[in-house]
Amino acid sequence: MDDEPARAGDPRQALKYELWGMGVTDEQAESWIARWAGEATRRGLAPDDPTYWPQALAWIDETRGD
Repeated sequence: MDDEPARAGDPRQALKYELWGMGVTDEQAESWIARWAGEATRRGLAPDDPTYWPQALAWIDETRGD
């Protein structure tokens, strides 16, 4: 698949692929990522933290279930 390298090199884009796979539209994905950025700041996490993007997916998944 041509987009595989983009997934490996860009964790933000990889998260969007995960969200798209869950049936989330691009607009919704961008909204969730923006909301996560605020939550991550509250938690003291920066995008260069190795746990940032995995926590993003977990938080979005949990929050979407509400």
